[in-house]
Amino acid sequence: MKFGFYAYDVGPAQMLKKIADTAVTLGHEAIILPSQIHEVSAEQAEDAYGCDLVFLGLSSFQTQEELVLAELLSMRNVPFVVAEDTPGSSQREKAISDEFDMPPKSAAVIVAHPDEIEKAKNFGYKNAVYLGPPPHWGDAYKKLSEAKASNLRNKLNKIRGGKTQLIEPHDKIVFVPGTKDPTLDNIVLSAVVTEATKVVASVNFVLGFKKHPGEKPEAPEEERLFEMAHAVRDEILKNVATLDIENYKLAELLSASDVVISYTAATESIIAAYARLNTVYFYNDTVRNYLKRLGLKIGEWFVAEQGGAYKIEGSSQIAHAIKDLLSSAGQKALHEEQERHFPLPETWNTAPKYLNFAANLTKGSPNF
Repeated sequence: MKFGFYAYDVGPAQMLKKIADTAVTLGHEAIILPSQIHEVSAEQAEDAYGCDLVFLGLSSFQTQEELVLAELLSMRNVPFVVAEDTPGSSQREKAISDEFDMPPKSAAVIVAHPDEIEKAKNFGYKNAVYLGPPPHWGDAYKKLSEAKASNLRNKLNKIRGGKTQLIEPHDKIVFVPGTKDPTLDNIVLSAVVTEATKVVASVNFVLGFKKHPGEKPEAPEEERLFEMAHAVRDEILKNVATLDIENYKLAELLSASDVVISYTAATESIIAAYARLNTVYFYNDTVRNYLKRLGLKIGEWFVAEQGGAYKIEGSSQIAHAIKDLLSSAGQKALHEEQERHFPLPETWNTAPKYLNFAANLTKGSPNF
C-alpha cells in the first residue's frame, strides 16, 4: 500500500516519521511531506492524492496547513486518519470551523490515551480508537532510560560568571525544558531562580534550561516580541550558575537533573512519568491559558492531574516542592504514584497496529 504522512509541527512529525519508517520496513510505500513549511506545494499535494490513505497530525500552532490538506484530500475522496502525538491533540479548536470542520471528514482518529476516545467522538469524529501509546513514545523512553544508565552527570559542566567547571557532588540541578512561548518560559525561570535558592544553597544551585525546538515567531510582528523575551531571559540567567547544555540532547539533560520543572503539554513530561523522574508540574492561570491555546479545552494536562508529576499551583510552592523531591521520602511518594498511574505498556511497538488499522479502513467505506 501507499501511505502519506503530514504534520506541520515537530512533535507529530516525529511520530509520523516512526510510522512511515515502519511502513517501509513492512513493504509499503511511504510519502512524507516536509514539516515546518507553510503552504503545502501543489506538487506535494499531488503526491498525497496518489496515496491509499494519509496520516495527519495536528500542530499546536494556529497554522492551518494540515486542515488545508485534509480539505483537499476529502474533495478527492482520499481517506485520511488523524493520529494524536499527545492526548487531546486531535481536538484543537482550529479543526472545527465553518471553513474546515475536519472531524466529519476524517476516516478516523487514533487517540493517544484511552480517556480520549469519548472526548474525540464528542468533538465530532465518527470513529475513534486507542491502539496503544503513540509510536514515538517508545523511542523517547528508550533514550531517557539509556541516558539515566550512562552516569552522564559526572561529565556535565556548569557556567557561573563566564567560568566553566565540572558539576560537583553537592550541586543540585533544577532543569526547565522550554515551551514555544518565551514569555511563559521567563515567568517560570524567574520564579524558579527566586524560589529554589530558598532551599538550595546558592553555591550549589544549578539551573538548566533548553529552549523548545519550535520556539520561533510565526509572524513578522512577533519577531520583536521574541527578541525582547530573549533579552529578559538573559537577565534572569546571568546571576546564577547554569548548566552547560552544549552538545547534549534533551533526554541526557533530563536524566542528569535532580528535579525537572514542567509546565506544558509536551511529550517529555509524559515520558518523564514513565521513567520515574522527579518532576514538578508548575501550574497557574498563565499556564492554564497556554494549555487552552494548545487545544486543551479546560486548560489541564493529564500527566499532572493523574499523578505523573508533583503538581503545584503558583510560584510560592516551588521551594517546598523542590525540597520535597530532593528527599528520599518525597521521591518515593512520587515514584509510587507514577508506577500506579503510568505503568509501562506491554509494548511500545505500536506502529504496525496503526498501519494495520489504516489498511483495514481502506477496505471499508471511510466516513466522509
